[in-house]
Amino acid sequence: MPHEVSVREPETLVQVIWRDLVTADDLMEYEREYFGSSRLASYHHLVDFRDCELDVGFNEMIMLASHATPTGQAPYLGARTAVLVRGEAQFERAEFYQHARHQVCDRGVREVCVFYEADDAYTWVAEATVISL
Repeated sequence: MPHEVSVREPETLVQVIWRDLVTADDLMEYEREYFGSSRLASYHHLVDFRDCELDVGFNEMIMLASHATPTGQAPYLGARTAVLVRGEAQFERAEFYQHARHQVCDRGVREVCVFYEADDAYTWVAEATVISL
C-alpha cells in the first residue's frame, strides 16, 4: 500500500501519510486494519492526502463511509478523523466522504473534518476527548 503509518500512543493518534496513486481498495484495506482494530478504533486519525493522487470516485466514497465503523464496534464517543488535502479536487472528494460518513454513522462516534493546513488539523484533533461507554 502506498502509505506510511505511525501510531502515537500518548496522543491516541493514528497518523497516515499517503503517497503515489491511492485507490478505493487501498483505503478499504486501511479502514479494515486501523478502524477495525479493537485497540485503535477509538484513536483519533490524521489522514494526509497531500502527497498523493486519489483515484477514488464518489460512489466509492459512499462505500468507504458506510464501512468505516463495523457494526457493533463503537463502545466510545468523540473520536475524530482529520483529513489533510491539497487542492480543490481532493477537498471535494474528502468533503463528500465527510458528509456521507455523517449520514451513515452517528457523528458522535467519529467526527470527520477536512483541512488544508496541518496545524489546524492537529489542533482540532488535540482538543477532542474520547469517552468510553
